[in-house]
Amino acid sequence: MKTKNELLKERLQFIAEIAHEIRIPLAGIISFSELLLTPNLDRGKIIIYSNYINTCSSSLLELLNNLIIRSKLESQDGIVVNGILDLNLFLDESTKHFKMQSELSNTSLSTVYGLKGDASMIITDSLKLNVILNNLIGNAIKFTKKGKIKIGYLKRQNYLEFYVEDSGIGIPNEVKKNIFKPFYQVKNKVNSSGLGLSVTKSLVELLGGDIWFNSKQNIGTKFSFTIPYKQIIME
Repeated sequence: MKTKNELLKERLQFIAEIAHEIRIPLAGIISFSELLLTPNLDRGKIIIYSNYINTCSSSLLELLNNLIIRSKLESQDGIVVNGILDLNLFLDESTKHFKMQSELSNTSLSTVYGLKGDASMIITDSLKLNVILNNLIGNAIKFTKKGKIKIGYLKRQNYLEFYVEDSGIGIPNEVKKNIFKPFYQVKNKVNSSGLGLSVTKSLVELLGGDIWFNSKQNIGTKFSFTIPYKQIIME
């Protein structure tokens, strides 16, 4: 059992980390917004500054979304709300906007379905599954500037195993043990709050599954996770 002082110290450290993570993209948004007000600014610089503002805004939104999810989990509001889900259709919808992003970075994104027809009709919490996939696919695109990303799932006994595989920069061996820790970031990785994987792990475990990864530097990374397979019997 932690003492009040230990809990207070952890809370203050957490607040300091949040403030630091918010300040970085916010400072970028303010700075480049001011630069856009420069008189007679040429179109090339307008595009560069606007893209940077968009990147910082996306990073800030990702951080805030993950903070909201984490706070709900810690306050025990992380309740699983199951519903009927067409898994293949869900995967199509979840990856649609990522395919547009990948095209901009000359990265191919493919989807592999492990089940067909009625077998892909399952019961799960679609919102939580969507957050998990968004975080993993978003990371794959972020750190794969050129190459390929494969997203898919397969059935193994009474559970489904999902995977997001990329040919990106990979994860150094010396930091692999820390990768799921809150606010942990691999050195030199930009536009990452370091909170996404921590939240992802918590959500996977909340759904009753496990998450792991295999990675080699300059070759790529494959994140895998499981959820129980609860099939809808169609009459």
